Amino acid sequence: MLKISRIAGLLTLSGIIGLYIILVFFNPYAAEGMTLPIMAMMLLAFLGVIATLKASPHIMFAISLALFVPIGFYMAGTPGIFKWIGILNLLFAAASLLMWKAQPIKESK
Repeated sequence: MLKISRIAGLLTLSGIIGLYIILVFFNPYAAEGMTLPIMAMMLLAFLGVIATLKASPHIMFAISLALFVPIGFYMAGTPGIFKWIGILNLLFAAASLLMWKAQPIKESK
């Protein structure tokens, strides 16, 4: 289950990063001032990739919340392809919770 959650996390993050690239570079209706916040969200997504590779579900969940609350929540309500940013953010949160459940419980002495 750990491997499945890791693959799901990497796939959702690659989709999020790809959609952000489309939003910044190939969107004809893009506003000039939105580049910096979207670049910050892409940086968070890259940090999510590192957290996924290190199998750190706590950091993954925190990153998924940070990705979803400012832009993902808004994008989930928009029509078109960019609604998938919000949906993929929620799927990344689900992958982090799945990884959290899959990790063995460490007993303290």
